[in-house]
Amino acid sequence: MILVAPPFPTGRLRLALSPNASGRAALGIYRPLTSRGRALRHAVRLASTVPGLPKSDERIADVLIELLGVPADGVCMMASSAAGRRIVGLAAARRLVVVAKVGRADDLALRREAETLTQHAVAGGLRVPPVLLAAAVDGRYVCATVAAAGRPRPEPSVALHLAVDLARREWTHGDLAPWNLIGDPPTVLDWESARPVLTPLFDLAHFMVQSAALLGNGSARSVVHGLCGAGGIGAAYLTAVGIDPARAPDHLLSYLDQVEASQTGAAQVRLRQEIREVMRCR
Repeated sequence: MILVAPPFPTGRLRLALSPNASGRAALGIYRPLTSRGRALRHAVRLASTVPGLPKSDERIADVLIELLGVPADGVCMMASSAAGRRIVGLAAARRLVVVAKVGRADDLALRREAETLTQHAVAGGLRVPPVLLAAAVDGRYVCATVAAAGRPRPEPSVALHLAVDLARREWTHGDLAPWNLIGDPPTVLDWESARPVLTPLFDLAHFMVQSAALLGNGSARSVVHGLCGAGGIGAAYLTAVGIDPARAPDHLLSYLDQVEASQTGAAQVRLRQEIREVMRCR
């Protein structure tokens, strides 16, 4: 499959796509929630129509198309936030149909995600993308799923419902965020950090903190008020799962400690510091 890269930098994403309508549909693997991200996606769509762009032949896309038996006529590829991993979107007839994560052979997190998705599909209840392929391919590990249709869900009420559902199943998703909840009702994506044990308030705190830090949806004060205040979303969650809402501050501080090493972006670090300061002043 021949792909082209836009004639301008796309940062760590390193976006490339087929120069046709289905390639632009496959760009649906990139669902930005910020105005800057949406502007970049629009620019990439326009640039893909420009003739004469440098072309590259991506073998992994052709291998996936053959293995999956998908009549794909468009591809988009981008780098994942996980080191050594790429995300591949396959589109057919101008519709994104498959999303594949292609990691190193020793990508244990990706293997864990494939196992978890299969486990939840068998258990039922939660909406997760069906796994089409989970195997070693050309010295890489691939987890390919049916593409989830719809838009990301940034509403805290959606996160509350799912966090309670997960807690009642004694699961912690580990990366519950607006960009990992797609469609209505929402399909839950990105299970590589999931674990079959409940860490109280973790998922809901993660959603609120990531939304505020990376999307500007809230401040340290609003996060603390929402998660720890009487009548807030945190109290609703803890009550629903049978935990004393008065323990909310302890669970929020525990969450902040647990993500200290993994959430190292400047906005994330700054917000965590501000949250701790607000909590000290309560």
